[in-house]
Amino acid sequence: MKLNQTLNYNIIQLLTVIGISTQCLSAAVLTFGSTQSTSTPTPYVEQGFVINATTLATGILDAANSVFSSHYFSFLASPTAEATIQAFTLGNFNLTSMDIGIGELASTSSTDITLVGSFAAGGIISATFNGVTAVQNIVLNWNDLTKVTITGSADPGFDNIEVSAVPETSSALLVGLGAMSILSRRNRRK
Repeated sequence: MKLNQTLNYNIIQLLTVIGISTQCLSAAVLTFGSTQSTSTPTPYVEQGFVINATTLATGILDAANSVFSSHYFSFLASPTAEATIQAFTLGNFNLTSMDIGIGELASTSSTDITLVGSFAAGGIISATFNGVTAVQNIVLNWNDLTKVTITGSADPGFDNIEVSAVPETSSALLVGLGAMSILSRRNRRK
C-alpha cells in the first residue's frame, strides 16, 4: 500500500514538472496589441520577451496608414539603428516566423531588412530581405538563440513574431530523472 502511495506521489511530482516544462515550451506570438509611440528608446515587453530599439523614433504603430493589417512594431532607420528581440525571463528561445514590411514613416517605397540571430552556443545566422514593399511572412525556424537583431534601410516594421522558450537544461534533467525513478520503482515491484 505504501509503495502505491509513493508511486502515485512521484507520478504527481513528475506531471507537475512536465507541466511546467511544457508551459515553457509553448509558442507565443508577439502581436503588439496597442499603439505606443515614443521619442526615446523604450523596451517593449510581451509574453516574456523584450524588444529594444536603439533609435529615438520607435513604437507600436496603428496599421491604418501602412501595409500591415494590425498594430506593428517599427523604428526609424539610420546607419546605427537596430531593434533586438530577447527572452526577458525565459533564457534562450526559438524564432519560428514573423511578418516583415515597410513602416508608414519610410521616406522610400521599399526597405531592405536584415535579421541576425545569435546562437547560445556561439556563432550567428542571418537573413536579408531586399526591396520589401508589402508584408511578408518569413519562416526562419532558428533555434536556441540568445537574441535576434533587426536592421533596415528605411523604417522597417515587424509583427506576429512566433517565438518559443528553450527549456533550461535543469528542467529537462528533472523530467528525465523523474521518469527514470518511476520506471525503476515499477521494475522493482515486478
